[in-house]
Amino acid sequence: MVQAVGLIRVSTKRQAKLGWSLKAQREQLEEFKKTAGMEFVKFYEEVVSGRKRKRPTLKKIIRFCRKHGATLVICKLDRLARNVRVILDLLDSGIKFIVAEKPELDRYEILRQAVDDEKEGATIAERTSKGLQEAKRNGVELGKNGKVLAQRNKKKSEERMIELTPHFKQIRLDGFISEGQTLRQLVERRIPTPSGKGRWHLSTVHYAMTKIKTIEARQRKNVL
Repeated sequence: MVQAVGLIRVSTKRQAKLGWSLKAQREQLEEFKKTAGMEFVKFYEEVVSGRKRKRPTLKKIIRFCRKHGATLVICKLDRLARNVRVILDLLDSGIKFIVAEKPELDRYEILRQAVDDEKEGATIAERTSKGLQEAKRNGVELGKNGKVLAQRNKKKSEERMIELTPHFKQIRLDGFISEGQTLRQLVERRIPTPSGKGRWHLSTVHYAMTKIKTIEARQRKNVL
């Protein structure tokens, strides 16, 4: 059986503290190993921007994989990095690595995907920076505005989760309990994601299920 090392990354300490993304990534890797014939001997967690090139943890992983002949596995390429140079360094390191979401990718397809991911990361950062600068020029108190916006987004998110609750309940009643099973049912039943855009992922399913449980618990408490 192939020995594997799992890398799980989030960009901020807040994401790490919340934990849902880390847990969802690990579950996705555990799901992948069942069909890939692998055994995870070690998991590494990183809290670092995907755009950074200096990655001490990644260097440790490369040394470990070289020493033990292990294969590095990540959920998605952008969970490894949003920096083409990081991806290229890893490709040239001599260790084998697999993207669980698209295990068939070859070197050139990985590089093409890396270019797209880096471009997307740069676009998001630029858009955020411009938005903050424009708000500042217009005299907006960013801290105060951010709190108001956060409350609005929270309310909107909870409303969407309430809409999704019957779908998740029905999936449970149909005997699909695990997050992996729930993910497949959501896709097959063509249930829109919380944002209404993109595709369902294990991380999205985990987040939705956690939020729904929290909302239901609060509703029960208010009834009592």
